[in-house]
Amino acid sequence: MPLGRREATVRAENGQSMTLFALAALLAASAVALAVPRPARAAAVAYDFAALPGPVDNCTWFDAHLNDRSEAALAQLASLLYNRAALQAPTPIEVTQTGTSAQGAAIAAFRYRGRILCAQSAAITPAPPAGAPPAP
Repeated sequence: MPLGRREATVRAENGQSMTLFALAALLAASAVALAVPRPARAAAVAYDFAALPGPVDNCTWFDAHLNDRSEAALAQLASLLYNRAALQAPTPIEVTQTGTSAQGAAIAAFRYRGRILCAQSAAITPAPPAGAPPAP
């Protein structure tokens, strides 16, 4: 059944008002989105190496049992890895103990920000004395 002239005009106006309403809602949502403060970007932090918690014995045990697949060894390995510490240079450390792994690598325990940690000695390079020329 064909629409009368008045009915066609009312439907056209309703369609236009819906379009205008949708456009107004979109503009309002855009304004709100732009007004919301954005979180600041995190600063990138570079770490020199990670150290395991505890004395030299922990690092020696870790190296010796790295391929051990027993349940107890896996639990201890996971615990040591979970509690490791990321070390930032040039934070001063105090070496408290030294040792050697079964593979012959030198290991050191040290105090870092109140924690006792251990790592291979090659990873720990002492800071040069004040006034000394930089190392090549």
